[in-house]
Amino acid sequence: MVTTAEPLSATKPTLPRELSSDSLVDRLEAAFRQSFAVLDVTRGALERVTPDWPRVDIFRWASLCEHVARRGRPEVIEDHSPLLLLATPLPPEELSPSRIAVAVLLTEANPSPAALESAARAFGVDGKQLTQWAAGRRAWPAHAALPLATAIVESLVAQQSVSSMKNQLSEVSGQLLATFEELNLLHQMTEGLSLGRHERELLDQAVDWLAEIIASDCVVARLDGTPAHTTIAGRYTPIAADQLSEFFGRLGPQAQRRSLVLNHDRTSSPTWAYPEVREVVTAPILSNGEPIGWLGALNYRPKRGAYGGGFGAVEGSLLSSVATLIGVHAGNRDLFEQRKQLFDSAVYALTSAIDAKDPYTCGHSDRVARVAVRLAKQMGCGADELNALYLGGLLHDIGKIGIDDAVLRKPDKLTDDEYDQIKLHPTLGEQILQGVPQLAHVLPIVRHHHETWDGNGYPDRLVTDACPKLARITAVADAIDAMGSDRPYRKGMPIEEVESILRRGAGKQWDPNVVAAYFAAREDVQAICRIEREPHDLDVGRWSEGDACPLEETHT
Repeated sequence: MVTTAEPLSATKPTLPRELSSDSLVDRLEAAFRQSFAVLDVTRGALERVTPDWPRVDIFRWASLCEHVARRGRPEVIEDHSPLLLLATPLPPEELSPSRIAVAVLLTEANPSPAALESAARAFGVDGKQLTQWAAGRRAWPAHAALPLATAIVESLVAQQSVSSMKNQLSEVSGQLLATFEELNLLHQMTEGLSLGRHERELLDQAVDWLAEIIASDCVVARLDGTPAHTTIAGRYTPIAADQLSEFFGRLGPQAQRRSLVLNHDRTSSPTWAYPEVREVVTAPILSNGEPIGWLGALNYRPKRGAYGGGFGAVEGSLLSSVATLIGVHAGNRDLFEQRKQLFDSAVYALTSAIDAKDPYTCGHSDRVARVAVRLAKQMGCGADELNALYLGGLLHDIGKIGIDDAVLRKPDKLTDDEYDQIKLHPTLGEQILQGVPQLAHVLPIVRHHHETWDGNGYPDRLVTDACPKLARITAVADAIDAMGSDRPYRKGMPIEEVESILRRGAGKQWDPNVVAAYFAAREDVQAICRIEREPHDLDVGRWSEGDACPLEETHT
C-alpha cells in the first residue's frame, strides 16, 4: 500500500530555522533506535547515509519528499508491509526548506520471506539484501511510527520556543535592569542635589556610580573652568589624565552637542590616533545650551570579563541623562549665585544706609551680626539659625532710617520724648522689611532685639523666653558692641566694665545663657569688636577659617 502526501497547502513550515538539524536527527535515531539518512530535495543529493541504509532508491519518491520538506511536518510516503518509509522535515537552513530525514522501518517482527520479497519489489531493492537487513531488526507498528516522529518534532519545536522565550526574557530583563540602574542612579543624584553643592562634587559622585554600572575599563569626566576639573574611576585608564581633554576634542564638534558611540568598526581605522581605546561612548555636559564639560566611558568590557561587543544606546542614554542633570544643576547654581549676589548687595546697601544715617555707629551692624553668630555657635545653634542671625544682625537697626537725624546724632543726653522716638526703630524696621518675603524669618530679630529678660524692654515687654531666642542673642551682641564703642555723648567703655555690666545684667536685662556663651567665647568676641572687616557672605557656612567668627564645634 502506498501512502501519498496530502495536497500541498500554503501553510508555512512549523520548524524554526533556529532549531538544529543535527539535534532533530539525533532525537529521531535515539527514539527509533536506527539511523536516518538526510536528503537535500533541492539538490537531489543524499547528504548523510549510514552503512545500515537498505539501499532504497529514495529518489523514486522525490516529489513526495519535496512536499514533506515544504509542508514542514512528518509524513509516511510509502507503506508496504512489512516496510514503511518515514520522512521528517529538517529545519530550513536558507529561506526555503530543502532537507528531510528519511528512514526505512520494519513494521513486523519475523516477516515471512514472501512478504519481504513483495516489499523488496515495492521499494526497488534486492530481496536477499533486504532479508539480511531485516534479520534481528526491531519492528515498529505501522500506526505508531508517524505519531512518534510528529511528537519528536513538536517536542523540539516546543523546546526551541521555550529557549527563544527565555532569550527574549533575558534580553528584556537586561533592558529593564539597565533602565532600573539608570533610574536608580538618577534618583540617587537628584536626592543629593542642593544649590549649595558644587557640580564638581556631583560629577565625582556620578563618575564613581557610573563606573559600577557601565561595563568598561573606566569612566572619565571633565568640567571646564578655572581651574578645570577632571575625575576618573575604573580599573584601567587607557589614556593619561592630561591627554583626556585633547582626546575629547579630537572626537569632533558633534561630540560637543550630542552623545557619541564609537566601537571597533570605527576605532580600527588607520586614522584612529588612540590604539589603546577600542570603544568609547561620550556625552557633553551642557549648561544653558553651552558645553561646559563631558562624560565618557572607555573600552567596553562585558561583566563576565571577556572582550567583545561594544557600547550602545543604553550607555549613551545613561551618560546623556547624567550629563543633562549635571548641566542643569550647574545652570541653576549660576542663576542662584546671581540672585544671591543681588540679594546680598541689597542687604549691604541697606546696612550702608544705616551707617550713613549715623556715622558714629559705622560698622556697628556688621559687628553685632558677627558677634551674634559667634555666641549662637557657642550655644550650639544650627546653620539656619546662624544665617538668620547674621542677616538679622545686619538689619537689626534698619528702623533708624525713619528716626529724625537731629535725635539720632544728638551729642547730649536724650530727653524722654527723644528716647521715645529712638524706641520706635524696632517696629519701624519691621515695617520696612515686612514686604520682603526673603526677610520674613529675621523680622522677630529686628522687632525684639531690645526686649529684656525681666520684661522691661520694648516694644512688647516680652518676659524671659517669650522673646525669640535669636532676638535674645542679638540683644547681648548689640549691648556688647554698643557699650564698647564711642558714641557722640561718651567714650567706649573698657572691656572690664562691659563684662561687669553683663554679669550684673544676666537674668535681669539679658538671657543668662547668652551671657554665659559670651564668657565662654570672650576672646573671639573681643577680636570681632576690635577688627573691622569687609562684609561676610550672608551664608555663614561659606565663611573661611580665618574669619573672626570660627565655626568649630564648641559648646558650653
